[in-house]
Amino acid sequence: MKTKKLLIIVLFLANVSIAQVGIGNTSPEAILDITASNVVAPSANDGILIPRIDEFPAINPTALQDGIMVFVTGNGTPSKGFYYWDNATSAWLLVGGAKAINDLSDGKSDTDGTNDGSSIFLGINAGANDDGSNNRNIGIGWEALISNTTGNDNVAIGNNTLNSNISGFSNIGIGREVLYNNLGNGNIGIGFHALFGNTTGNDNMAIGFDAMSSNTTGISNTAMGSQALRLNTIGTRNNAYGRYALENNTDGIDNTATGYMALRNNT
Repeated sequence: MKTKKLLIIVLFLANVSIAQVGIGNTSPEAILDITASNVVAPSANDGILIPRIDEFPAINPTALQDGIMVFVTGNGTPSKGFYYWDNATSAWLLVGGAKAINDLSDGKSDTDGTNDGSSIFLGINAGANDDGSNNRNIGIGWEALISNTTGNDNVAIGNNTLNSNISGFSNIGIGREVLYNNLGNGNIGIGFHALFGNTTGNDNMAIGFDAMSSNTTGISNTAMGSQALRLNTIGTRNNAYGRYALENNTDGIDNTATGYMALRNNT
């Protein structure tokens, strides 16, 4: 008799384990189906309360908890809202629509939930390799800052702008393929292809179409005007103001040219 009773209990538990559960209804349509007390005029407590926390857990969840959800109260460091654990990125991600620019679906912020020092990336593959720390970068455009990992305080606006930058800091590139090959620091490029070839050159400023586009390691140069200092590669401390000014200068140093085609053929 005891054996029969035990068998009945086991069969009952097995049936319960695969059954659907209905709360407020007798015909559940899912594993868990909860019906409000009144669909048309629900009461204030019709709903589900998931775990509420002030801070994220000190020890991150694992793949076994991928998708686990919590509600952050806003009384701690993280911003208020629903978050879920995304194990693929090892981060708590905010659920919901855009509330600020760093919440846009193709934007990216830091991964610790605090959003202090966040980087902003908008565009396909923009900032794709950023390490998610407080780098304070802005990348807008297709593959802008795509290679950047630890570089900080950079601004890249335009397709492929600052494409190769990895750890360079304090660079500003505005325009398509500006500072494309950059690995240096403190450079400013504005205009299509400006400072395109710059690698380890530092503290250069190029404004204009193709301005200083061949520079590789030259430092402290200033080019303002279409194709000014276009062929400069390693020349340093040159100043070119005007279209084609010092265009063919390659390795000359300490030159100043002002005006249309000024010192164009100086090398």
